[in-house]
This record gives sequence, C-alpha cells and structure tokens, in this order.
Amino acid sequence: MSLLERSFSDHSLVTVSIHYYERDDYKVSRLAVRMDTCSLVVVITVPKPVEGLLVVSANAFIHLDQGPAGMGVAVNGYAPLATDFPLLNQSHFDIALEGSEHVFLAPDQILFTLRNGDMYLVELQQEGRSLSAFKIEKVGTGKQTSCKCSLGHGYFFVGSRYADTMLIKYSTKDQVKA
Repeated sequence: MSLLERSFSDHSLVTVSIHYYERDDYKVSRLAVRMDTCSLVVVITVPKPVEGLLVVSANAFIHLDQGPAGMGVAVNGYAPLATDFPLLNQSHFDIALEGSEHVFLAPDQILFTLRNGDMYLVELQQEGRSLSAFKIEKVGTGKQTSCKCSLGHGYFFVGSRYADTMLIKYSTKDQVKA
C-alpha cells in the first residue's frame, strides 16, 4: 500500500509504502498476501492489548500485526475492486472513509467521524491474542469535523472549520448498565 503526499508549504514530496507479504512456501496454513495497492487514508497504531496497525483505506479497514495474515473488512462495494487483500464483506454500510477523523474511546474502540458527519464506532474484537472481528456500528450524526482529541475519562474534543467546536462526554453501553 502506498501513500503519496505533497506539501505545498515547502514543496516536498513524501511517499509512504507498506509492503506486507509472505513467501509462498512459508507455511501451508498461512495465506500468502503479495504486494498490494489501495487508496490509503491513514495508518493508525493500535494500543495494547490489541496492538498492530490499522490501515484505513478509502473503502476498508485492514488490521496488520505480527500474526499470520492480518484481517480486513470492506465497508463499501468498491473495496474488492481496489485491493486483493482478503476482506470480510460489510459493504452494506456503504460508507467512504476519505476525510474521516478518528479518536480512541478505549484501546479496542475507535470512533470515526465521516466527511458527512456520520459517526461510526469500530470495535476491534479479539479471540485470544489475535483480532477475530470488526464490529462496526453507526452511533450518530454530527457536524463535519476537522480534528478530534481524546481527553480521557469519558471526554473527547471535536474541532470543526464549519461548525462550533465541542467537548463531548460519552459513555459505553456497559457503563450505562452498571
């Protein structure tokens, strides 16, 4: 996967390339993923206990760690056309991740705000030490955001060029039930 970025302030050109592949003869039980290209939005470092990298492309979430093959989920119908990475199909969401902002609410929960203001909670579900599923849930609609920052203890800050900035207090379903 590659990202090409041009900075107009100092006229520099930055290329980031992630090559994730395994030799075909490594192990029969592992899936060989060869070099691939997709439209990269952001690469997020996932904290403990999940760990690894979450690659956010325009059409999919792909989690990579030191495990066998990684795991990905398509969030719209264009994902299979854009990458050969094996993706679970959740294209019924029909969302585009370009221009999205994210904030970690917990080490395994990431809130994404899309360009249109829709908010999705992505939960990284583990089975043992490896990621077993992505649980994606629409949790609301708000304003288009320019930045987000977690302030801990149930608060995060949302900045916007188009609307008022907000300090949001949140709680999970588990906290509400307690």
